[in-house]
Amino acid sequence: MNYPSVTDNYYRIALAQPSTELGNLEKNLTEHLRIIEACQQNEVALLVFPELSLCGYNCQDLFFNYLPVDRYLNSLSKVTGQMLVMVGAPLISNNGRLYNCAVVIQHQRIVAVIPKSHLPCYGEYYEPRWFAAGGNIKKTTIAIADQQDIPFGVDLLLADSFLCGIEICEDLNALIPPSSYQALAGATLLVNLAASNDFAGKRQIRRRWVAHQSERCQAVYVYVSAGRGESVSDLVYRGDACVYNHGKELTMSVEDGYHHVDINFAKIVAMRNSVSNFKHQRSYHFRPLTVTFLPTVTQPKLVIDRCPFLPAQNKASIYYREVFDCTATALRQRMAHIKTSTVVIGLSGGVDSLLATLFAKYALDNQQILLVTMPAFAESKLAELSALVEALSLKLTVIDIKELCTTQLNIIDHQQDNDLVFENIQARQRTLLLLTIANQKNALMLGTSDLSEIALGFCTYGGDHLGMYNINCSIAKTLARQLVRWYGQTVETNCQELLNKVANQPSSPDLLTDKQETEEIIGPYELHDFFLYHTLQRLSFNETYRIALKAFADSYPIEEITKHFDTFRQRFIANQFKRNCAPDGPKVTAYSLSPRGDWRMPADLSVH
Repeated sequence: MNYPSVTDNYYRIALAQPSTELGNLEKNLTEHLRIIEACQQNEVALLVFPELSLCGYNCQDLFFNYLPVDRYLNSLSKVTGQMLVMVGAPLISNNGRLYNCAVVIQHQRIVAVIPKSHLPCYGEYYEPRWFAAGGNIKKTTIAIADQQDIPFGVDLLLADSFLCGIEICEDLNALIPPSSYQALAGATLLVNLAASNDFAGKRQIRRRWVAHQSERCQAVYVYVSAGRGESVSDLVYRGDACVYNHGKELTMSVEDGYHHVDINFAKIVAMRNSVSNFKHQRSYHFRPLTVTFLPTVTQPKLVIDRCPFLPAQNKASIYYREVFDCTATALRQRMAHIKTSTVVIGLSGGVDSLLATLFAKYALDNQQILLVTMPAFAESKLAELSALVEALSLKLTVIDIKELCTTQLNIIDHQQDNDLVFENIQARQRTLLLLTIANQKNALMLGTSDLSEIALGFCTYGGDHLGMYNINCSIAKTLARQLVRWYGQTVETNCQELLNKVANQPSSPDLLTDKQETEEIIGPYELHDFFLYHTLQRLSFNETYRIALKAFADSYPIEEITKHFDTFRQRFIANQFKRNCAPDGPKVTAYSLSPRGDWRMPADLSVH
């Protein structure tokens, strides 16, 4: 299958950090022009300056005097072209009142002016002394220099291939920020021109606000605050620039006078369409203003997480502990409900059955866990398993199923070795024995298939596809390995070496006499987990493929990524019939393919 180029529809957003001189409009204009010129040469689509950037935020009673910002805005507009520029300036409207405004400029014209809605008047802030609140200004215009009838108000959205809403500093702290209404009207890019002073811990507070609003609005939120030159009297300004996408901070590139990041808005639209709090909310009316031909980036500078199912390193231990705690709660509840005190687990020697064992050990007493290993035709791992089980202070039952499988193959007169029938008879025989033992012991048989195997259908229907309770169903393969390593580092340090050995070994179905490696059959789990994550984020297959090309450009040839992506797409669609009858299992991460909850898809969907 042919997929589009990785460079489609990325926009470069720049956040200016100018050196400001309070009240020196000439100097500030020169600084604005310098940054604008640099951004125009760097494929920037949108450049955002801080609040009142043209004159400085802390001019105080100087605002009462006439500041000739009109002619400076006119000078700025003459140098703008395709790039959209947002600057902060104090402006007198047609009603004679002074407003704190964001001014939008493109193609040598001022295209829109948005006033600040909420004026702070507490602590060090005293804005109502100088400005009027603009929250009620709608459906009106303003004149600036020689331009008449410029759209003016808080009911404006900029429209290109996405919608952009603008608010100013304190607006974000309102009970219902303007950006919330803008998002409900379809804005996927929210911009805040700010001038927020600093003290110890303030930057973290600000970024929590921005992250929270970005996540609530399911949008990209751009926040740029005034810095150098604004520090006066009792206040300190260090500047700030950050961009959050759906609550996650994006890594930016730093240039002289500005930071920038490249963004694609497809994921936001897809996520909103899958979430009811957007689809079923009242939509608010805004005036859309078309801003034409925003430049797209030919070579996006993207920082893409290649292991998206794993937490940030500084939060990993807390996250892994919480996964174990959630799983323990779920397992105990299920066991209490069915009135059993024992679990049965088929231990193969791989990472998934080991993780299921560790989950059980974390939640239960050792005597409540019955481990069974069932060797057949593949090379035996009995010695390694026995050493591991002993180190975990557990007991292991060994049942050789080679004769059982051979008998069943003979009954159906199947002579061929090493084919699908030969493999599947082993998986189904193991599941049958485990279910029977669970009946015998009045126990709960834990399934061990992980999220990655469920997505790819890499399990035998009626075999390891089943279980009474699938304990690993929301754990991707890349996460499963890390959880096993963490358990050895943190919970059972005496077993760390043995646990790491299992976590580091290649995955194998162990169904043939010859050595098997799963990733040689279906491709690397590193890639499949990446594909799966972005599919679960509601990105299209095309967009997922484009991001994968960029993320793994230095690790895999394009042809190999394409081959493995085709495998993922075809297997993911074709194996929905297995997921449609999947057993219960706890959703202990944000991801699940349960047909009763997170993923509903017809089993007869075309794979083409």
